[in-house]
Amino acid sequence: MLLIIFYAIGGIALKKTITVIMSLILVVSSLVFTLYYKEKDINNIENIGRLNNSFEIYIKNSKMNANQGLTTLESIARKYDASIIRTDEIYRNNILTIYKSGIFAENYFETLDINLRSGRLPNDKDEIIATYKTENSNQVGLINDMFNDTPLVFGPLQAFFKDNNTSINGKYTIVVEDKESFLNSISTEFDLDKADLLNIPYFKEYKQGVIFYILIGIVAILVLLLMMVIFFEPLSNLKLIGVLKLQGFTNLHALRILTKNQLIIPIILLIMSIPIHFFLIPNVTIEYLVYLIFLQILILIFYNACLLFSLIIIDTYKLSNMIKNYFNTKLTLYFNYLCKFIIFTILILIIPSVSSGINMLIENLNVQSIYEEQKKYVTLSNYEYTGNEFQESLDNNRILSNKVLNFFKTLEKNSDAEYMFSEKLLPIDLDPINTKEYKDIHFKSNDFYHVVQANWNYINKFNLINKNNIISNSFNLLVPINQKSETKKIEAFIKPHINSYIEESKRYTSIDEIPVTILYYYEDIELFSNNIELIDDNKGLLNNPIILLMDEYSLTANNSRLLDSAISNPLKIINTENHLDNIQKAITQHNLEDNNLKLTDAFSAGYKTQLDQIKISTSVMIIVLLLFLCISSLSSFYISLITIITQRKELLVSRFLGYSFLDRYKRQIVNVLIIYIFGTIESIVLGVSILSLIIYLTMLVLDFSILSFMLKKQDSLLLSTSLKGGSL
Repeated sequence: MLLIIFYAIGGIALKKTITVIMSLILVVSSLVFTLYYKEKDINNIENIGRLNNSFEIYIKNSKMNANQGLTTLESIARKYDASIIRTDEIYRNNILTIYKSGIFAENYFETLDINLRSGRLPNDKDEIIATYKTENSNQVGLINDMFNDTPLVFGPLQAFFKDNNTSINGKYTIVVEDKESFLNSISTEFDLDKADLLNIPYFKEYKQGVIFYILIGIVAILVLLLMMVIFFEPLSNLKLIGVLKLQGFTNLHALRILTKNQLIIPIILLIMSIPIHFFLIPNVTIEYLVYLIFLQILILIFYNACLLFSLIIIDTYKLSNMIKNYFNTKLTLYFNYLCKFIIFTILILIIPSVSSGINMLIENLNVQSIYEEQKKYVTLSNYEYTGNEFQESLDNNRILSNKVLNFFKTLEKNSDAEYMFSEKLLPIDLDPINTKEYKDIHFKSNDFYHVVQANWNYINKFNLINKNNIISNSFNLLVPINQKSETKKIEAFIKPHINSYIEESKRYTSIDEIPVTILYYYEDIELFSNNIELIDDNKGLLNNPIILLMDEYSLTANNSRLLDSAISNPLKIINTENHLDNIQKAITQHNLEDNNLKLTDAFSAGYKTQLDQIKISTSVMIIVLLLFLCISSLSSFYISLITIITQRKELLVSRFLGYSFLDRYKRQIVNVLIIYIFGTIESIVLGVSILSLIIYLTMLVLDFSILSFMLKKQDSLLLSTSLKGGSL
């Protein structure tokens, strides 16, 4: 089938093939351009308010209320002629809206590069601008949001605090000349260290997803394919070129005849793309359309630049070549070798990703039966922030986390809700610090313990300890009896991790102070880790792990993980009608109706979703791999044809003299083998995995088989057509 396609491309279909490839390049490149502009537009809007000399500070744990903090900031802003802009992200009608709220210096807005669709910039302290029409009578301008997907309100800080119940804590962008003096004042007034002020705990930036890079890869493949087809087109029409030259046509005229009508459809697509983008993009700008046209014109220029190579080939095809029925096209041949070299170099970079995806897929399929056992449980699979819950979570105020934790505690009592999460812990400090009790204990960087965090409902299933032995106001650790001799080491290892679970302001200064109770258990147990990252270790099964009891004392909103994705969410409730009723009642009881909590079976919501994603991503990578193999095969096809064209007489004579196939095509085979060997050496130097190397070698075998088949096919055609007095 592949050979039939190649023969079609090599004949009359070449012209149509070029048209199709050019059309695809124009369409796909315009999609890449749109995604690039989308990223640029979103980041421009989210960075509104920043200037070249601006910087960010973060106020946290302030003892001032919002009004006191606002008064203080206004005073400092006046003193240093500074602009102070706070950034918040708040849900309004289930839509995340960015609020830029500030205290503005005189002429501040005149220094900003803001693209307005209509209206003007604020010149009064109460006026606002936004990317959409708000119901605020003080709105004086509409910011251009090209794709209408980044709701933003830019206005005064005083109005923001009036409309929203929030603290002074948060992230602020500062525009000021005297940075050091400004920081000193903020540090003094808010009683915060300058280093803490400049330590921003989070940042947000829109980045392109995998689709963007896949499209770029497709464009690169199409460009490579276009060059190969264009460069081969004159060789497939040598007879026509000869006839045209005999009739007195110039080289340029002959090229025009060869490429006639190739650009009609691409040019139509170029013209149509303008109104299409104009109608599909809500607030498209003239700048966007101009750059889009410029990009597409560059593609057409590139096409014409490739035609210059075809013109060179036509120019070198002289009358003597026609008489001798011989034509030297080494440049085209070398270009195809270069393409094959580039393709195999790229393959080496792609194959590790394919290998990783295949490994991950195999690992997930191996534990499918274990995950299917989770069908009897439901877990938290979806939730939404409302109001300022999202912004408060960024500012480390866990409003939603607290609500969900209380929701869980209710279900823990009336529905036997289980809490279970496990992880492979590595040492935080190789030599424990801030300790006297454990100063003689040392760890290696590869030391680890599997630690399970679980509530009593989960632990009680294994009948490990008596509940009466649990100590309140202490972190209870269940340790297998065979590790009793390691008790001190286990304490020194796990206490720093326990300290990291605690809210930062409440952490212990010394790990010696952390109350830990060791409870030994004698039973041999095997349990599922509920952690997808551990599936390559005994299929995610743990034998006699250390268990940290998660109770009223140890389980807090700071470390609950109850908002984790479904694949690793620690919440598990047996799926019964009674429990489902209790879930709905608990949602109402803890005011979670607007958060759209959904609890679905742990298998479908977690494992199956991830497995499907892995299958899709791996399939995409394999398709890309096969596309490169197809292009490599196409280059092999052209190599075989060009070899026949350039060495026709030599090959015929050597065949009649009894030379073997390998002797006749030794040069071509050696050239390809050099490319293969170079790629293999590159793979070894880069240290790719065994599976990656196997995939690469398999690709080599396939590619070489295709090349050999094509050379033999063309060799047979050469003999038969020559005996009949024809030519290829």
